Amino acid sequence: MRMKELEKLKNYVAQQVEQLKNELFEISDWLYDHPELGSEEYKSLKYLASYLHKKGFKIFEGTAKIPTAFVASVGKGFPKIAFLAEYDALPGIGHGCGHNMIAAAAVGAAIAVCEVLEQVGGTVMVIGTPDEEGRGRYAGSKALLVKARIFRGIDAVLMMHGSTRYSVGGPALAVKDLLITFKGRSSHAAASPEKGVNALDAAILTYVAVNTLRQHVRRDANVVIHGIIAEGGTASNVIPDKAIVKYGARSSDTKYVDELVEKIKNCARGAAVATGAKVSFESKMPMYQGIKHNITLEDLVAKNLRKLGVKVQDPAETRKQMPRASTDFGNVTQVVPAVSLSTKICPTATPGHSTAFRDATKTDQGRKGLLTATKVMAMTAVDLMADKTILRRMKKENKSSKIFWFAPSTSSPS
Repeated sequence: MRMKELEKLKNYVAQQVEQLKNELFEISDWLYDHPELGSEEYKSLKYLASYLHKKGFKIFEGTAKIPTAFVASVGKGFPKIAFLAEYDALPGIGHGCGHNMIAAAAVGAAIAVCEVLEQVGGTVMVIGTPDEEGRGRYAGSKALLVKARIFRGIDAVLMMHGSTRYSVGGPALAVKDLLITFKGRSSHAAASPEKGVNALDAAILTYVAVNTLRQHVRRDANVVIHGIIAEGGTASNVIPDKAIVKYGARSSDTKYVDELVEKIKNCARGAAVATGAKVSFESKMPMYQGIKHNITLEDLVAKNLRKLGVKVQDPAETRKQMPRASTDFGNVTQVVPAVSLSTKICPTATPGHSTAFRDATKTDQGRKGLLTATKVMAMTAVDLMADKTILRRMKKENKSSKIFWFAPSTSSPS
């Protein structure tokens, strides 16, 4: 397809998004008003699936045996472009991470691209991915969908996320959870403490040992270890017979995360020996992997942002920044070319996972960011579907590239 014709199609899908804006705002607002926790997004699923069905999409619910996941598709053959929708909320806050907006953008971009399917050919998909926040039974559903090979045969994956600025190519930390349970023996804390085994003491020793461990982890791997004592007894005059410690281990080097988890386990094992408690370990969610960057795709998204008049940092510079969060989207990037666009919806100082971030999705700035991201995703999809040269280069790069992880510069010790 000639460049002039391609640009006309991209302008057309951007116009389609503009015409859909009231419907997209309505979707975002409905999800805002009906927040559901991870793995429990039944109303959100039905709402989104019903809307897409009315727009001509075939709907498959319960994807990979995840009750609140879905795949919606229209068209046939290749290339296959998928937009990811998140729609889980946070406890006590609601959509403090803006997932209501992520779902609306995925739906809007997919519908806009459908308007030019006859010209470019291929398949457009919306994949509903529950529980990104890692709360329920199907925590990190993108990782579960990857394991179930749902992304097999898909050529590219696009999504957006609200932010305090526009950016493309942001890195992410790999993260793995660890739940440590200590079992002791209860006894009267004053009359017969010698007959008890204090599970809380084991938990406290573990917490102290892990804090000591922080000095002895790799500095170049951007390690973050965070944890809480979630349970430690019910009465001060009873020796606690059960205690629970919850940890998260993060690093920009995915392979190093397993080593960190083992180090934390060793701290707990030592505490168990010291107190006489029994210890067991459990992980509630799959590991969220780091981002495998596709430079071709990230540069294409940045280029389309600039076409809309958005000033955005070169993705090459963004990739060098220190990662500060984790997402199961990283797992998707390991198996298919994928990019997540960060779009400005609120002032710079606005914290994530807050009521201020939640409420930003209903502001003029938030709505502008939603429309911009939706247009860019639709335009990028048209680029990929119409220009097979870009598509081939992107796919070739993903097969040969390795995961990028942040390593700060080091100097010789004095």
